[in-house]
Amino acid sequence: HLHYLIQFIFDWENAHLHQFIQGKSYYDMPGTDSDFELGESAADFKISDLLKKPKDKLDYEYDFGDSWIHEVVVEKVDSPKIPHEPFVVTGKRAGPPEDCGGVYGYAQLLEVLSDPSHPDHESTMEWIGEAPEPESFDLEEYNQMLKDFDNDVAEWDEWANGEDGIFSLP
Repeated sequence: HLHYLIQFIFDWENAHLHQFIQGKSYYDMPGTDSDFELGESAADFKISDLLKKPKDKLDYEYDFGDSWIHEVVVEKVDSPKIPHEPFVVTGKRAGPPEDCGGVYGYAQLLEVLSDPSHPDHESTMEWIGEAPEPESFDLEEYNQMLKDFDNDVAEWDEWANGEDGIFSLP
């Protein structure tokens, strides 16, 4: 459920296609009939199949229009016999809101929101609801949120017609 974990941490809505990329191999969102399918179904793999040792990495791309690309890197490998809850080790800055237009759209969004005299300020505030605080990052808050992660994954699995397998954690 690496896909769900990233969705959860960014407070996104799981509303777009995604894929994982490792080297020249692509692992697509299962169950889609899209022109974007380039490789194997992510449902056929566990994260531990692809990320086995420290410094192994893969990219996660979400929302092919906004094209958010996140690099996932193994820092440490613990015994697979010991169950672990996901947790955030470190971070900086808040995640961007869903559908804000990628890196450049997010920069423009922040510019508009920082200038109350900007012609798009009012309509943007109506769309976004609450202005993001891009410099904020509270490690304790994120780790507290992750305590509810399993419940949210169950809800997302149910919403997705009971199909799980999207890169299950070992």
